[in-house]
Amino acid sequence: MDGEVVVINLATGCYYTSNQAAGEIWPLLEQCQTMDALLCHLCNVYDVSREKAETDLRGLLDLLDAEGIIRAATTEAESPQPESPPVAEKRPYEPPAFEVFRDMEQLLALDPPMPDAGEIPWELSDDDPLPAPHAT
Repeated sequence: MDGEVVVINLATGCYYTSNQAAGEIWPLLEQCQTMDALLCHLCNVYDVSREKAETDLRGLLDLLDAEGIIRAATTEAESPQPESPPVAEKRPYEPPAFEVFRDMEQLLALDPPMPDAGEIPWELSDDDPLPAPHAT
């Protein structure tokens, strides 16, 4: 949607919206591209240093991993590194980001969950603590 991405975690019912920069790298994440490919894309399209882009990208990937949206690949991606389209002028940089929404968890979570959905909060016993929600 206009370069942005909406992701729903059907295991937890949380949903996420991206800004433009995160929406642009989402297809690269789906292709299991390397960190280097993600950084190259950001640096080719935006007016940003590689160091700043890497710091921001690591923060985004850590959030998505903690939320169970992505997981680290066990092997290197076999697909060729995509070429970022040449841009006439680099755009002002905005750090790639997702905003987390937890207001519809009960409505969006599947019961029973999809296969391979991971640990499901409602399947925990009363003795198991729920993980603390991440701040948005």
